[in-house]
Amino acid sequence: MERDILQSIKLELTKNLKFTPYLRICLHPFIAQSKTDIAYNILGAELSAEPVIRFSAIRTITQHKLPGFTDFFHDLFQQSITDDEKTQICMYLASYGNNQTVETLTNYILQNFNKESSYTIVIQCLETLRLLGHPDNTLLTTLKSIINEAGIHEVIRYYAIRTLSIYNDIHVLDSLINQNEYTLLGIFDAISFMSNYCITQRAQKNGASGTSNEENLIIEIRVFLSKMLPQFDEFSTSVKISCLNALIASKHRETNDYILKILNGNNENEKEELLLLLQHTIMFLRDPEPLIRSLISFGTISPHHNTIIIDTIINYFQSFQNDRTSTLLKDKLFNYFTVTLDSFFELYRKNYMISDVEEKNYPEIFRGVRNFILLKLSPQILNRIIHHLKNEKNDEIHKIITLLTTYIPFIDSSTRETFSSLVEMLYDSDPKSREITASRLETIDFEKRFLQERIVRLCNIIATLNIQSAATLLVKIYNYLKKYRDEKLFDACIHTLSCMRYPYMLGELELMLLSGDRNDQLFSLKYLEHYTDQQAASILFELLKNTANLDREVMVKALHLLLQTETTQYKNSTEILTNIILTNNDIAIKQSAILNIGHCGNEKEMEWLITLFAETNEIPLKETILQAIGSIIPRLRDFNKRALAQFLLDCMKESGIRIRIYACAILLQLNNKDVERYIKEMLIIKNRDIQIEMLYIFHNYNLPEFSYFLLSLLKEEYAIGYETIAQLQNVPAEISDDIVNFIGNLYRKNGIDISQPTLPLTIKPGKIDTINDFFIVTIRIYGKANPVLLEELVTSLNTIQSLILSHCKKNNLIIHALLPDSITVYSNNPLNVADALIAITQSIEQHNLTSHTPFKAIIQSYNARLIQTGQDIVIVSDEKYTHDILHNYAIIDENLKSYIYNEFTCNPLPHILANPLHIPLYYLSNKKNSLIEAQKALDQIILNEKTKKEKERELLEEIKKRKLTIQSQGSADYLATLERVNGILRSEINEINKYIQKRSTDRELNTQVSRMLENLQKKIFLEISNFIMK
Repeated sequence: MERDILQSIKLELTKNLKFTPYLRICLHPFIAQSKTDIAYNILGAELSAEPVIRFSAIRTITQHKLPGFTDFFHDLFQQSITDDEKTQICMYLASYGNNQTVETLTNYILQNFNKESSYTIVIQCLETLRLLGHPDNTLLTTLKSIINEAGIHEVIRYYAIRTLSIYNDIHVLDSLINQNEYTLLGIFDAISFMSNYCITQRAQKNGASGTSNEENLIIEIRVFLSKMLPQFDEFSTSVKISCLNALIASKHRETNDYILKILNGNNENEKEELLLLLQHTIMFLRDPEPLIRSLISFGTISPHHNTIIIDTIINYFQSFQNDRTSTLLKDKLFNYFTVTLDSFFELYRKNYMISDVEEKNYPEIFRGVRNFILLKLSPQILNRIIHHLKNEKNDEIHKIITLLTTYIPFIDSSTRETFSSLVEMLYDSDPKSREITASRLETIDFEKRFLQERIVRLCNIIATLNIQSAATLLVKIYNYLKKYRDEKLFDACIHTLSCMRYPYMLGELELMLLSGDRNDQLFSLKYLEHYTDQQAASILFELLKNTANLDREVMVKALHLLLQTETTQYKNSTEILTNIILTNNDIAIKQSAILNIGHCGNEKEMEWLITLFAETNEIPLKETILQAIGSIIPRLRDFNKRALAQFLLDCMKESGIRIRIYACAILLQLNNKDVERYIKEMLIIKNRDIQIEMLYIFHNYNLPEFSYFLLSLLKEEYAIGYETIAQLQNVPAEISDDIVNFIGNLYRKNGIDISQPTLPLTIKPGKIDTINDFFIVTIRIYGKANPVLLEELVTSLNTIQSLILSHCKKNNLIIHALLPDSITVYSNNPLNVADALIAITQSIEQHNLTSHTPFKAIIQSYNARLIQTGQDIVIVSDEKYTHDILHNYAIIDENLKSYIYNEFTCNPLPHILANPLHIPLYYLSNKKNSLIEAQKALDQIILNEKTKKEKERELLEEIKKRKLTIQSQGSADYLATLERVNGILRSEINEINKYIQKRSTDRELNTQVSRMLENLQKKIFLEISNFIMK
């Protein structure tokens, strides 16, 4: 019966499926995954198709690494095909090339290296030959002629020098040494490649006797580098980073010295690029221990540098091998972290926590400005501020404002007022006031910030690496900080103990949670999320037993945390949750409680949820009820499937589209055959957002009938080819092979010969029409488990929606593809792309502050060519950052940066991280607004001064004009007058206070005058009140 149904589906598809170029392009990845003979024949046949289909086939073969196409690609490369096709062929030949590849690519280079129109392919050929690693005398001659050519483009020479590394002969680089930047970059890159080759070969020959060629070569490389190092200070930043990369790769004994030379210098850009390099390469260092100790004690000027250091050290330990040497080193460093934390905290306690009492004696406005400078600026900038206050006039403020806004390009809402106060101090025209301001700022001690950051850095490392031996020390620090608060250290200490799930900390959090104080409860819940065991669930249920006086935000947070804990063993869990649902009108609280019932309920609760579904008219509640039912089903051994199926089929009459989608998802869980009709009806609705959401929810559903139905969705007007093929790629191998055979029959039916292709290939002439002015954003999500249950799928989709898609839609970016592990969007507006990237990274950062499972993604945007196919697109260009280290950075290429650099801060990445390397990569950190904020502050200061003078003039005129008259007034008028007079007094007293604090450093005087003025205001207020009452 099932076979007959499947056969009828195939016949219908054969009749109705339009064999369009779009369909063929969509099918290529699915066909390639099969790797059957017919799959190879189909893709081979496509190499003779129209240019756009041929390009898709070439790219698919390359991306899926299908062997056996080398000879065909040699033939194609020498024909009149597009540069995009040649690029893809080169990428394939880098893995599957042979001696014929060397000859073919060398001939192309010889004929085209002087032609500007061919530069891109020449570069790709050189890189392919380097990766292939087949040394050849003709190639060597060609490389030398390119390098020695007088007018050759620098980038071509750079890639030619890099390719010399395949000869593993350091002497070929000797004659090339000069101060040209691209030449030096090429030399150091070549040395890195040779070093990697030597280290790999030595590791493979481990234990072999005698001195190998690789050992001799690595010695020669180290000697060569030692000769280059005296010129290190003269190199540009890019060359220094490339040189350090070569030192690391060759395991040179002076590597740490030159790393520390940059870290201890004053060039912040060099420091950042070096730290980013170390984040990718620290695991390859010859002796990482001294460097790790230095990084722990490093005083960072930029807060972002602190984050990079933490990630670098974590990367190092996560790359550890499980051998005895590594274990001993790990234990040694873990002990060092604990001892150093103790030392740092004791130093901080003695030097800053006790002396901080003096800080409180400063006026509030100065405390705010001092704290802003301490956290946001550097000692060098502070020195420049003090010099301006002491030696320059206020009309020269533009100099210091330019310096400030260059150093801190972004001012957020939390620091806007303090920044304005700093600008006001810098614009002050009173010499005495400027002198006092300078004296108050001179005492700022940046070592306090550096020491505090070191402690927080160690806490984060200990938390991530779960160093349990540090727990006792952390408890001691926590108990001290309870009495003498330092908010930043207190948070870091609790966070660390919570991440380690230390039992003592759970008890402390329980006391805070059950205290009844809203702020304490929210603070406790912030860290309680790290505990997911039964005990944590019991604590949360105790809180939720009596919700009469419980704050709404506390309830929502507690119920959300319950979803991450083991709730099934708590005795009265369902009764507590049911009571919350029945006694609360808040939709969010009800939804969280219903989802929790899904985690701990059984058949009885499922029946109650079905009843609740019938009684409510709220669509969000109905959606949540279905999610909960989907979570209960896997725990039930025996239940009335027929009754449940009937209830779910009745749900198909509901108006809410998601109710129907979720009902279908549960019917699929029950293997119900009737559901396919409803899924098909909804999927052919021309609403792309709904179609994408459905495919996301159903991506684990892979029955044969549904898989064949998916083929009918591969139409240009639907534009869901990417998601559809991704779903087809999840089907079992036997279904996949059957579908590929069916596709083969479609090719035959449409007159395409899919027998094994033969050489030479006959290609169809033509060009590929591409659109060049678009920017692609790709987001690859890491570390997320494949969601299975309906609730997991919905939660995952909602997270992606809130963190990513909402910002894309807000900035008018078009969604091209949405999968559980990757998202692709695009736009032709670079500023919209940048705004979306900043918003996405900020949302992820905020999410990770309050989430037990951090959201990690590689986010990048680059200029790309697109092929328009109806409502959908084919992306021609490839990603530029191919590593998986820089999570949650907004990585962009040079093209996007050129459009947005005036409005956004773009920080460079080391050139060796880019692909291709000659196109620089950057990452966005924020939108530039500090200059605007500074100008606003100055305008406001000038306006205030003008307004003050006008009011003084108006007051004098009013006094002259006013006559003493008594008018009858009602009590309301008297009260209004009293309030107005009081407001004027308050404003004037504040101005007097502010002026005195600027002019005097006598703290006792300032305090007493402030108190006397307060008393004066109260007395005047009292007298006026008495007068009015009489």
